[in-house]
Amino acid sequence: MLKDDGSLEFCIGVKSLQPHIVCRLQDAAAWLLRFTQSIGQKVSVGGFLRCSFDNPGFHPGDNAHIFEIHPVRAVEIGGQLHSIELNVRTDSVQDWTSNLSRLDESRRVRYWKGSDMLVFSDIEVEEQKYVRVTGQVSDIKLNISTNRPAWFILDSADVGRQVKVTCLQGTRAAHQLRDIDSTEMSVIGLRSLDLAKALEDRYRINLVAIEIQPA
Repeated sequence: MLKDDGSLEFCIGVKSLQPHIVCRLQDAAAWLLRFTQSIGQKVSVGGFLRCSFDNPGFHPGDNAHIFEIHPVRAVEIGGQLHSIELNVRTDSVQDWTSNLSRLDESRRVRYWKGSDMLVFSDIEVEEQKYVRVTGQVSDIKLNISTNRPAWFILDSADVGRQVKVTCLQGTRAAHQLRDIDSTEMSVIGLRSLDLAKALEDRYRINLVAIEIQPA
């Protein structure tokens, strides 16, 4: 399904009354025909496992889920492997403001260890997916010789706290991080819940980088 923001949403593992996995590509109109022709075929998808409340099922007709593969980084269709660069339309990007941070701080999560469950409260539908934020950079980890993502810490006055920014290897953002020599960066990234912090009863949003530029 092609969304109004230009993203393409598709599902894998779909069987009647069985769980499925939602996958999303941004700026993906050119992929619509290819995926439509592949309905019912075997498809393998690689990307970032994101947790968010974009589609939690609060409204009738929602494809309710809080986990999705977004952004999709690679897809194998009909035996052919396609690498996908991470892009986003500029009109889908908003500034990460202090108001958005206050909304994040009002949300709660509790981890019930005995039943291995995360219980969320004071949650509303997450409207902002892709954001732009500027701040001071520290603790850069490139991880060039491994498959692990690169990452760094961004300290932003607009956000009011430090944000961990992840760069998937092989993407434009990962290469930009290697080349940049400024201590202040402007980042366009996708908001995602930090599951490690959620296990510590902390609701914390971090970023998957799409583009990094000197501020």
